[in-house]
Amino acid sequence: MMKKSLLITAAMFSGILAFAQQEFQPSQYLQNLYVLNPASSGLTDYVDVNLSARQQWVGFDGAPKTYYITANSLLGRGGMGGNKMFALRVSDPYISTDNRETDIDDNTNRKLRHAIGGSFMVDIAGAFRKNTGGLTYAVHVPMTEKLNLSAGIKASINNLVFDPIKAKTLDPSDATYNAFSTSGYNTNYFDANFGLMLYSDKFYVGYSTGNLFQNDINLSDVASNSKLAMHHFISAAYRFDLGDNFGLTPATLIRLVKNSPGAVDLTAKADYQRRFWLGFSLRPQDAFVTFLGLRVTNSINLGYSYDYTTSTINKVSGGSHEIVLNLMLGK
Repeated sequence: MMKKSLLITAAMFSGILAFAQQEFQPSQYLQNLYVLNPASSGLTDYVDVNLSARQQWVGFDGAPKTYYITANSLLGRGGMGGNKMFALRVSDPYISTDNRETDIDDNTNRKLRHAIGGSFMVDIAGAFRKNTGGLTYAVHVPMTEKLNLSAGIKASINNLVFDPIKAKTLDPSDATYNAFSTSGYNTNYFDANFGLMLYSDKFYVGYSTGNLFQNDINLSDVASNSKLAMHHFISAAYRFDLGDNFGLTPATLIRLVKNSPGAVDLTAKADYQRRFWLGFSLRPQDAFVTFLGLRVTNSINLGYSYDYTTSTINKVSGGSHEIVLNLMLGK
C-alpha cells in the first residue's frame, strides 16, 4: 500500500498521472507569459523581472507550492518600436493614450532582434521538491509593419529531491520508504522547452512545449517506470480599446498532454487607464479564478489571484492563492 501511495505522489509531482500538476499552472499567465513560453522573452524595451508565489489547495495536506523568479530582456536598446504587446498585460506606461510612442523611429526599430532570459523555480508537493534553473534565447522577426514572429528555446537543469521526514508511512518497515530514505533520493536531469509567438500591438497567438526530452525519472532503485510526458501549451489574447480609459482582453490558455484530458483557461480581463485591472478565468471542472492588480509605480506592478476550487477537492481545500510582483527595470 505504501509503495503504491509513494509512487503515485511522485508521479503527481513529476507530471505523470495528475494532469494539473504536470507543469506549473499559473492563474496569472497574462502577467508573465514568459514562465510558459520562452518566445515571449524580450517583448519590452526594459528588463522584465517577475517574482511569484503560489499556494495551491490551501488546507490540503502536502498541497503544491510554487515559487519563481524570472527575468528577460532584449539585447541592445531600441527594442521592437515600443512594443505594444504588453498593453495586453497592462505593464508599460509608454503604451498609453498619449503621443510618447510616436517619437519612436519605426524605420530603425523594424529589425531582427535577439533576447535572453533566465528563471529559477521551486515546486513543492508533499515530500517531493523540484528545483529548476533555466536560460532562454529568443529571436524576434518583423513580418509586416505591425506583425512580428518570435521563436525561443529554453535549456534547464532540474533537481528532484525526496524528503523522507515529510513522508508518512503506515508500516515503518516499508521497503520502498526505506529505499528512498537510505539513498537520500536526489536526481538531476537536463531538459528543454521550445516556443513560437505571432503578435502585434493588439494580439498574440503562441505555442510552446514542456518536457521536450521526456526524461525517465528513476526513483532510487525502485522500479517505477516513470517518464515525463511532453506538454503542449497554446495561448492567445486580443485587447479591445473601449474608449480612452478602458480596455477588455479575452484570452485563453490550453494545455495538452498525451493520455490525459486537456485543460483550458477561459479568461476575460478589464483594465482602467492601463493602471488597474480586474479579471476572471474559468477552468472547467477545476476552478473559477478572480484576479486583480495595479501599477504601484511606473516601474512596479502587483497582481493577486484567488482560485475557487470547483472539483471535489473543495471539500478539503480553501482554494489557491497566487501573487505576482513585476519589476520593469531600466526603462
